[in-house]
Order: sequence, then structure tokens, then C-alpha cells
Amino acid sequence: MTDDKGEFSITVKPETVLIFSYVGKANQFLPVKNAKKMRIKMTTEPVVLDELVVVGYKEKGDKDEEVFQIVEDMPKFVGEDGNVMKFLAKRIRYPFEAMKKNITGKVFVTFVINKDGEPVDFKIARRVDPLLDREAIRVLQLMPNWKPGTQRGKPVSVEYTVPINFQLQ
Repeated sequence: MTDDKGEFSITVKPETVLIFSYVGKANQFLPVKNAKKMRIKMTTEPVVLDELVVVGYKEKGDKDEEVFQIVEDMPKFVGEDGNVMKFLAKRIRYPFEAMKKNITGKVFVTFVINKDGEPVDFKIARRVDPLLDREAIRVLQLMPNWKPGTQRGKPVSVEYTVPINFQLQ
């Protein structure tokens, strides 16, 4: 249990290694040594689920509307028999200019399935090249509405990250 500043205290032996973990955050392994006070900062780490990555808990737009990373009932893709990757694979096109220039890489795009099930807020989380970045956004914007996620029985917004890997053979 933490206080109102997020601080807590525990008594451990000097050779102890503390492990901090939280969903969506990178695990921290910190040796205590002779530290009287330690400051721990957890960094965001996407959780990979079948090449669809769920990340980040933050507020978007309206201060009262939270965007979740994990909810009781995750949004469900309704096209292509519920297979979002199949939907994307059928529509993605390798940009000709990128092929000519031998550009390859994995573009990560974040987007939100809002409480109405609409895919919105498309942003490049990890860029490769403008040609590939634009194609990744283009194909994701083609997605139909999803069945929205719910938390405590109410529809909520959920943020996703999808990696799109452009490879030449």
C-alpha cells in the first residue's frame, strides 16, 4: 500500500533484490544493497498478443474519458471472422517507391477503439520511412467498427498498438 505520494516502506536484508511488475510496464529488478531510499520509475512495455499489442493507460481528449490498455471485455474485431490480421493482410500494399528504394522495417501504429467501437486516433509509435508509415496508417483506417470493450458493463475506449512488418524477398 502506498501513501498519497506513491511512497511506501519495507524492511529487507541488504542482499535482497526487489522485483517490481505491473501490467503494461517493464519489470524492474533492483538490488537493495545499503540503500535507505530508492526511486523506481516503471517504463511502458507493450504486451504482445498475436501480433496485436495492447499498450498505455492515459487520458485522451475529454478529461473524464479514460483510455484503457486492459479491460474486462476487450474490443472485438467484427470483420474477417474476427481476425484483424487477416483483414489487414488482404488490404496492405507494399509501396512501389519503397520497393524501388529497398526500404524495409516494422512500423508500429497506435490507435484507439473508442466506446462506440470506432477505430480512431491513428499515430505512428515507431517510424521506419514516410512511405511505409503512410501505408500502415492507410490500411488501418480501412477497418470497420469493432464491438467496443467494456469495463464494469459500460463501453470504454481501449488503445492498441499493431506492428506492420514490411519485408522484401
